Amino acid sequence: MSAAMGMMHEGYFVGRKELIAWIQANFQPSFGKIEDLANGVVYCQIVDSIYPGTVPMSKVKMQARTEVDSIHNFKILQTSFSKKKIDRFIDVDKLSKRSFQTNMEFVQFMKCYWDMHAPNANGPNDGAFANENAQAQSPANEAPAKARAKHEPAASEQEQPKAGAQRKSTNSSAKPSASGAQRESGAAAGGSAAAQRQLTLEVTELKMSVENLERERDFYYSKLREVEVLCQNHEEQQVPFLQQVLDILYKTDEADEFIAPDEVDGVAVA
Repeated sequence: MSAAMGMMHEGYFVGRKELIAWIQANFQPSFGKIEDLANGVVYCQIVDSIYPGTVPMSKVKMQARTEVDSIHNFKILQTSFSKKKIDRFIDVDKLSKRSFQTNMEFVQFMKCYWDMHAPNANGPNDGAFANENAQAQSPANEAPAKARAKHEPAASEQEQPKAGAQRKSTNSSAKPSASGAQRESGAAAGGSAAAQRQLTLEVTELKMSVENLERERDFYYSKLREVEVLCQNHEEQQVPFLQQVLDILYKTDEADEFIAPDEVDGVAVA
């Protein structure tokens, strides 16, 4: 699975809000944020929903609060991965330490895997809908229709329709084509609405992806800024290593352009 799911796979562009909504709808209604996945409980629930009985849920510490309990749950998860040959590395150290990025990528993988393999991934009512269709087409449902046909009088025994009735019948036979056109129009409108919903979903996911990238950018910028301030505070000591670090920070691009830290949009410089 992981070999076919590179970092540019669409599964890794599912947004935080959609993931949280998915977890709340299927596993934990009171689930709050991505970092809460660090105890491993939801991951175990996901695998158990795909392969019932594979995960010994009675051994999962559902109220895990400590790192030790979280690691215990992840060991159970690793065992279930091995049983079902799910080819995905579980970085227990980072996951259990509430790393947002690591848990975000891992739950994105888990949702994609769930969408592909879970029995009810397409909706909990699909099975019932299929049963209703099967019952509607079964021989048992055809029997009453045959019984009714047996007791209906033959066409020769019925009174011949009058001319007015014939015209009425003729007019009524033209109506299905009009209703058929309405159904086609409705189907086209439904298709347009579905396409619109899909586009809206894609836009939302792209916005969430941009938000994640901006968060990462700000995080790494703040780290670089801390390094810069540290070097500047000791600049008078003329330590060669610190000067080399500053040279790297202030290195220009190929066009010989340099964007000063205080010129970066949306990021305040201390």
